Amino acid sequence: MFKISFAEFLLIVSLAQFLLHHPTRAQTTLVGGKGMLRLYDAEPVAPGWLYVNSFFSYFAEKRQNDNVLSKDITLQLSSTLGFSSIFEGFLYMVPYQTDQQHLWGALGETRVGIKAHMPRPGKPMQMGIVSFTKFPTGRTYPVPYEPFSEKSFGYGIVGALLYNLSQKEAKLPLKIIANVGYLRHRANQPFFMGDHDQLCGGLGFKWLTRSVLLYTEVSGELFFHRPDIRFRQNSLRFSQGCKFTALNGLIFDAAVDVELGRYRPSSSELMMIPRYYENYADWKLNLGVTFQALIFEKWQKRTRQEIERSLRQGENLNQIREKREKVIDELMEFKKRLEDEKKEEIPF
Repeated sequence: MFKISFAEFLLIVSLAQFLLHHPTRAQTTLVGGKGMLRLYDAEPVAPGWLYVNSFFSYFAEKRQNDNVLSKDITLQLSSTLGFSSIFEGFLYMVPYQTDQQHLWGALGETRVGIKAHMPRPGKPMQMGIVSFTKFPTGRTYPVPYEPFSEKSFGYGIVGALLYNLSQKEAKLPLKIIANVGYLRHRANQPFFMGDHDQLCGGLGFKWLTRSVLLYTEVSGELFFHRPDIRFRQNSLRFSQGCKFTALNGLIFDAAVDVELGRYRPSSSELMMIPRYYENYADWKLNLGVTFQALIFEKWQKRTRQEIERSLRQGENLNQIREKREKVIDELMEFKKRLEDEKKEEIPF
């Protein structure tokens, strides 16, 4: 029988406030940045808005050898700030992470990143790029049950694609998000040549109902320089979750991960250094709370003014284009009239 602490119980109880929910303003990922659970959205959060979120992740299994219940508990904190309609920045840290070696967990890794959006006004398809640096602030690497990590400085680059069906004629409240990226766990190794390098990415769907945001995604990290590691031996997961707001504008998350690979490494594989094979968590419960606040109102006003200026410029261009087309039509009509008059003057 699983046991939960009083703090965990309070977090679960707070989720019951969904009876008072309202539509969310934006969704941020586990590691910060606008997106779904792990996949990044191509667009940033609104300028001037700050999102601070905490996620509690839980997994437990009974070990067959000693009949002991192993728990994988992670507390994650992140903050996301919209700089403009094009840029956002985020900070991610892990204050607590169990490592299956010590009685009490310790710090995990830290990330600092930025997202750049390449706007296509009025288009359903949007593109963006995310870049982040990883700092080895954790005690144990890699962490049991968790995706591969290294006690070294690293970085990641992720391309994000968004297709918003609400921009189409059908006006469906559905967004499709796709990510493709590169993880370099050791920054001092040659680019795309390290055995530790991974490809990351996934595909997700986000559906906004009247008051709840539902999302489904498939994500993973793949070793591409290790031919001995088969596809199903990588970290692959299916995630299903929902997001809603409650009292005071707090945003609540509830999501479940299901491991797709289901590979069980041997004892010798688990003893490898570095450990490329991992007994990834079969499932994981993710509960989150996000606080949102507009802290730089001037940024939002400036961005709104820039958008309005762009719209006015677009309207002026449309007016110039319409006048030009009108002049061309008049010239063509005048030319045709001249040709008709010239034909009348020629006797046949």
